[in-house]
Amino acid sequence: MNTTFTASKLGVDLGSNLEQVLDHILYMRPYKDLTDMDDYTDWVDQITMVFNFVHVCSNFGELSLKPEFMPEEYAFLRRLINLETAMRKKDVHIMGELLHCLRIFGVKPEDDTIRRGCGWLMQAQNVEDGSWPTRGGDEDDYTRYHASMCATMGLYQPVFRGYGPGSKSLKDMLVSWLKAPPPSLGSSTIVEEAYTSIRVEPGKGDGAISDRAAARLNGLLAWRRALDADSLDEFAEAQKRKKEKEGPLASSRTSATGYQRISKTKLTGSQLRAACIQLGDMADPSAEFGSWLESQPRGPDSNPAIAGATVDLFKLFRNVGAKGGARNMPSTDSEKGDWAKVAHVIRLPTAKDAGVNTPKLLRELYKRTLEPLETSFIAHMADKQKAARMEAKKARPVATPAFQGIAGKDESGLADTDEEDEAAWAPPEEETAAMEVDVDDLL
Repeated sequence: MNTTFTASKLGVDLGSNLEQVLDHILYMRPYKDLTDMDDYTDWVDQITMVFNFVHVCSNFGELSLKPEFMPEEYAFLRRLINLETAMRKKDVHIMGELLHCLRIFGVKPEDDTIRRGCGWLMQAQNVEDGSWPTRGGDEDDYTRYHASMCATMGLYQPVFRGYGPGSKSLKDMLVSWLKAPPPSLGSSTIVEEAYTSIRVEPGKGDGAISDRAAARLNGLLAWRRALDADSLDEFAEAQKRKKEKEGPLASSRTSATGYQRISKTKLTGSQLRAACIQLGDMADPSAEFGSWLESQPRGPDSNPAIAGATVDLFKLFRNVGAKGGARNMPSTDSEKGDWAKVAHVIRLPTAKDAGVNTPKLLRELYKRTLEPLETSFIAHMADKQKAARMEAKKARPVATPAFQGIAGKDESGLADTDEEDEAAWAPPEEETAAMEVDVDDLL
């Protein structure tokens, strides 16, 4: 299932597609509880298949799913016996994926199943190294990684980019399985439209990739606002009204899903502003800028002059960068324009005093000497920020684990027997409220 999902995204033909593989799920319904099966391994295979089905339909948690699209899977995962089985078998893998899939279906953090599962996961964490115990005690690298990955997925509340299924073909397949009328999804091409509107054009290079990343971020923020405020249907209707109000020009900037396109100029300007702010926070910004400028193979001439005045390239770059670069500054030569203000800040003679059009000369100097280096400066400051984060991480003291285990548990933080394990999850009433507060704070 996962292989055909990945192949479909990459455009690789494996001889059968994802929908053909998923057709076999119809023969696996209805799903069975462990009490109706002979072997725990068979039950694990069954519920893991359901998890993967949810994952491929939601782009692995990128999209929220309506339970009405997958009623059999939602009803199965909602059974309390699944939560209790994961606890009794001390299976972190199952618990983490169960909580994650329930969140994909829109189950709220305050739901009793989510709260109990999160409390169990936090108690099960190994206090020595922060990892989680594996199924069967396997210690190979992948199994240890998978246990911690599943636990982390179960604990955090995802931020969705939109609503699934993740493609029209998947949606059509699920609708064909339904006995009742399908739920409304507003736009039937939600995800596909969002992706195709930001596809990288051949020959565009890193700029197009950066545009795509920024567009996806804006799309995520738009969807987050929708998830916080309205249902998908209400959001789709609001987008329709907005499009009608703005007229045909809006469609060239924003898709029907609220997926905003961002120009490369605005993107680079935003990055440059952030880099200049970061530079200003350094101990010696001028020295840092000078060191970087000297390292450039095609750096500008030292101490350039305009109208008899030496130009401070550090001040020039920082002031223009704070406005998002030359492309984001109007080319007006007015004494009240942006370039005249920059000339004033770096104490160049005014156009009147110099007898020349200083803003125009300053703009030409910047575009000739510093503008070609903007991308290099943004990358340089990003490397500085990354290095600072790594140093801070190394210097960070190891925090005392919040959970030190409870009586009757072994070194992994889990009970020695099923009976002790069940008893451990029935705290006295006066302790229940305190435990719930801890879970909220940590989530």
